[in-house]
Amino acid sequence: MAGFGGRVTGFRLINTARRHKPYYRLECWRLAFEFVAVAYALGRSFPPEERFELASQLRRAATSVPLNIAEGAGRDSQAEFCRFLITARGSITALDTILLLAGRLGYTTAFKPTKPLLPWTESRPSSMAG
Repeated sequence: MAGFGGRVTGFRLINTARRHKPYYRLECWRLAFEFVAVAYALGRSFPPEERFELASQLRRAATSVPLNIAEGAGRDSQAEFCRFLITARGSITALDTILLLAGRLGYTTAFKPTKPLLPWTESRPSSMAG
């Protein structure tokens, strides 16, 4: 990692002079924010015995993504922002695994449990930063 004006490996830094876009103007935040409602609805469709297990993990992972993006956008440095984006990306891969498990266990027919479901899991982290 480098300082201001530098580059953090895996992320394309935009506006390195300081200010990032406000979190609510970031496309990745908007997509993640919208997906939270989908995740909550999907979790409600799980069997009752999963209410405090997989459904709870689904809700927490889904909620974690926009929260980490927003928190990172509020930080003072690009390096801190990128650290929170990396955490959000980790939550995305956890969320993707939860959705794959839900499909495999027959809790939903909306997803095919054969490949990653969320486009972010197959894209470069730099697409989250801008």
